[in-house]
Amino acid sequence: MCSKFIKLILQLPSFFEIALPSEEEPNIFRVDIAPQSIACPNCQGRTVCHDRALRRFRHGCAWHIGVLWIELFVPRQRCKNCGFTFTFDYGLGLVHSSTESFRREITKRCHGRSIADVARDYALPYTTVERLNAGFTRMHPNN
Repeated sequence: MCSKFIKLILQLPSFFEIALPSEEEPNIFRVDIAPQSIACPNCQGRTVCHDRALRRFRHGCAWHIGVLWIELFVPRQRCKNCGFTFTFDYGLGLVHSSTESFRREITKRCHGRSIADVARDYALPYTTVERLNAGFTRMHPNN
């Protein structure tokens, strides 16, 4: 029951398995992903996992806890047909250390408020909020 609640709060795809956070790091959720075949974005051919790295991404925020992080293995795939190598992000819009969902939330919070207020609310550096807001607004002008 608790994991279903966490999955609803974090708004992650259904094929993600979310582990409960540890006592030491209550805001970091480890995500395991069921094995799946990943098609090449260029030729739609079969790919193999070339490499994978465990990474953390800001994904949301909860009051009294702070920024919620997800930790998952991000695969580098190589196409067997065309040899193209790419990072697969599972549709999360992974950029640097945040997901698209987190960047969208920060941008929405900045409407009608100062960047300094949003940075204080999320306990983030002013320049981080400024960069996230500017980058997301530039990439998604209609949001």
